[in-house]
Amino acid sequence: MTMALLAGKIVCITGASRGIGRATAVEAANQGASGVVVHYFGDEVTSAETKTLKDEIESVHSHCKVVLVPGDIALRETSLKVSNNL
Repeated sequence: MTMALLAGKIVCITGASRGIGRATAVEAANQGASGVVVHYFGDEVTSAETKTLKDEIESVHSHCKVVLVPGDIALRETSLKVSNNL
């Protein structure tokens, strides 16, 4: 039996629409995270990518809720949106 390293934890990942960020979000759910806050740029392409990420994670891991937060992480308003979802 393997131990879930992130059981019950909420994980925040910036730049999670593709590549390493996306893979990290999926692995966080695989490791038992109960929530994943996904930050992404917010344009049309990354919005579509994060929607498929949310669907992928939530269809496989019923224990994990995914929250999508668009915007420029360098802006205070965006960072507040991210922290408000933790």
